[in-house]
Amino acid sequence: MAAAWRPRWARATSIGLGWSLNAAVLWTTRYLDAAVTILRALPSALAQMPQPRSRSVPLRAGWQ
Repeated sequence: MAAAWRPRWARATSIGLGWSLNAAVLWTTRYLDAAVTILRALPSALAQMPQPRSRSVPLRAGWQ
């Protein structure tokens, strides 16, 4: 089946949208890869941090 004819401006718009979508997908992929790498390293970093002291008086729901 032959593709429908479209004016030049419509083809240019489609190409521009395609490039924009490709750029967004590439950026998201790289961003998520970096975020996963950081999150995988996080537990070892948390183990080295000093633990907060426990509260001497626990908070109660509805305290004033």
